[in-house]
Amino acid sequence: MWVRSELTWPRLAVGLLFLAALPALLALAAVNYRSPDLPPGPADYSPVPLHPVPVLDALLQRELERSRRVAGLAAALAAPGLVPPAFPEPVATIALTPRATAYTLDELRTLLPAAFGTADGAVLLLANIEVPAGAQLTVGAATTPQLRMLSSAAGFTTVIARGGSVELQGSEQTPVHVSSWDPDTGSADVNTNDGRSFLLTFGGRMDIVHAEIDHLGFGRGSSSGVAWHGSEPIGGDPGMPATGDVRDSVLHDNWFGAFTFEAAGMVWTRNTFRDNIGYGFDPHDSSNEFVVAGNVAHGNGRHGFIFSRGCNRNVLRNNVAYDNRGHGFMIDDGRSGESADPGRPPQPSNDNILLGNHAYSNDGSGIEVEGGRGTVVDNNRLENNHVGVRVKNDASALVAGNTIQGSGLAGVDVLAGNGDVHIRDNGITGGWAGVSLTSWSGAALTDNRIQGTSTPLVVGGDPQRAGGPLNLIGRVLRWNPVLLLWITILGVPTVLTLRQVVRTGRHARRRNLIRLS
Repeated sequence: MWVRSELTWPRLAVGLLFLAALPALLALAAVNYRSPDLPPGPADYSPVPLHPVPVLDALLQRELERSRRVAGLAAALAAPGLVPPAFPEPVATIALTPRATAYTLDELRTLLPAAFGTADGAVLLLANIEVPAGAQLTVGAATTPQLRMLSSAAGFTTVIARGGSVELQGSEQTPVHVSSWDPDTGSADVNTNDGRSFLLTFGGRMDIVHAEIDHLGFGRGSSSGVAWHGSEPIGGDPGMPATGDVRDSVLHDNWFGAFTFEAAGMVWTRNTFRDNIGYGFDPHDSSNEFVVAGNVAHGNGRHGFIFSRGCNRNVLRNNVAYDNRGHGFMIDDGRSGESADPGRPPQPSNDNILLGNHAYSNDGSGIEVEGGRGTVVDNNRLENNHVGVRVKNDASALVAGNTIQGSGLAGVDVLAGNGDVHIRDNGITGGWAGVSLTSWSGAALTDNRIQGTSTPLVVGGDPQRAGGPLNLIGRVLRWNPVLLLWITILGVPTVLTLRQVVRTGRHARRRNLIRLS
């Protein structure tokens, strides 16, 4: 009798397909699982060092002592005079006297011709100028569009206002240009190792409009090029903050683009800080309530914009920072790197607002917040920086509504010791991590849109991936590929055995039913 074979070609095909389904699904899960890339190495972050140099510190102290001496003599003068130098001072000083109207360089050239010369078609200042309280000095492009300040290995000139006022006034058509001049080279002084000319106000006012200022300054702080400093305390008097407005000007190739210390209420608009040796724009201790809007900082040897140590209630709006060797923007408490001073404890900078700024291609962070409370980082565009926004040193901050793209390490990086940090409504694209936290309690995350990153979230250095059984299986098989082979080797016989057991049981039940019937 002919018996039909139970193993037909269709049944064989179905069986083989069934046997291959499990290994195939597992292999698909393993292939589709994308493991996080390794974190990038350290940033190409090598800002110009600012180590103290005793010789340069001594040169600054010499100039400050000379300024105090001449300011004391000016009170006894009936008219401006040329005060000869006292050892070790290298050049004489023009001492102005208080009066209601401003002095101009044209007037001083007529009164004191020995204090001036010419260089490359410009007025050459051969002496320092001291502007005491009650006196005003105007350098105007209408009469003196080009001013050079003697600056060489033999000595350099300065303009220092102690309570007085200085105004550099140009126009859009004719900016006033102030620079150093080295007669030995017949060009601007580029050697900062023996000191260099600078502009400084103590507790007074300095306004700059439509000016180009370059190749000034050395050392750190007050002698860094163009500086505003609160007046020196006298007895129990804490001194007065410096102030002034600066707009539509270019400050380049100085030691610092601009520096302030204990200044208040300054307005900085539409200026460019470029190619300075150190910082582009550096407000320091107790520089408060500034409005900084529409400025550009690029190509500087350190940070583009930095508010450091106890700088409060400042607004930075619609500025641009790019190609700086440090951070684009920084709010600092004075404890990091060379900002740290063992003799002075950190001073947090509080309640500062960074709104609508653009930072790109900086070696460090687009925006760095180190210490302080109440910092708002809102609606900024941060592209191709090592980190988009970094928060550290017990800082409390709101990071909201920013567009962050192509960061090397993380879109937002919150380091240990942070305060109350809220990260919300940011769009983060590309880079290694969308958000990196030291711990799960590092920040509150709300409604951030993260895409195109290797891992959306890193906590304590560990990438966090989406959960789910398929993702778990894929992750296991991705890192244990031999397991897939063993599943296939053992799985096929196991499935065949189970199938045979089921069929044997089914036939046994059928035979029992036949007997019973």
